[in-house]
Amino acid sequence: QSCVLVPGSWKNEKIKSGKRDDFHKLNTEALAYLKANNPKGLNALLSKEMIAANNEREVELISNRLTDNPYELLDEFYVVNKYADNDTVLVKSGEVNRYGLTYPYTTTEMYFAYFVPKKPDNKYMVSLVYAKFNYGWKIIKLDLEPYTINGKTAPELFALAQDQYEKKHFQAALNNVTLAISCFKPGAYWVYPDEIDAGKFYTKVHEEVNERYMYPLVLKQLSTGPMILRIYTQTNDEGTFPLVYYMTHFSLKDTNEVKKEN
Repeated sequence: QSCVLVPGSWKNEKIKSGKRDDFHKLNTEALAYLKANNPKGLNALLSKEMIAANNEREVELISNRLTDNPYELLDEFYVVNKYADNDTVLVKSGEVNRYGLTYPYTTTEMYFAYFVPKKPDNKYMVSLVYAKFNYGWKIIKLDLEPYTINGKTAPELFALAQDQYEKKHFQAALNNVTLAISCFKPGAYWVYPDEIDAGKFYTKVHEEVNERYMYPLVLKQLSTGPMILRIYTQTNDEGTFPLVYYMTHFSLKDTNEVKKEN
């Protein structure tokens, strides 16, 4: 009976220790090849289909991230599929960062591992998805996608945008829901239940901002009347920030007046 596979999913410490240790050894080997930007060495861990596909660019991008910052395992799942079709790991909590998995059936047994760095605030997630073939456990998908922006996940950014909207901070709400949408797919087959609502909220706020603010927008609160030309976000190593383009009526050589107006 101990050799019979029972359909189900097990997360993190719920995975049996011996099996979990084997998975971690595979991860250690895979991450070493990825960090070294060694796609040929990685082939030993890839499925036949993955080897046939050209993964060199994906390996290079992941290598750059692993070189910039040390990565740690965030979550892992071992699943035994019941049906040879799309399967799911359901959301089981009410936390803001709750998520599930929706993935295509590849083999009866599959394993998902998700890695993130401790810093910076703008984090990228590395995903490794394995399937058990008759020739062993092999990687069937590599992925690299944004996980957090300014230290917040997609659901956290969405919640922030909703709060800003209630306070009538419409442009800020639009900025943050836009950022949220950009990181709603951080991991391979990862599904946040708030994604659909965030998309609807983005459409609503975007339309309201377009109706409220026509550019160029003269700031009548200032006697000097600077004209706002464009507002959007810009990303650098320290985070993502609002960027405001405006036209001043002062000569830029008059630095004191320009700074005062700014």
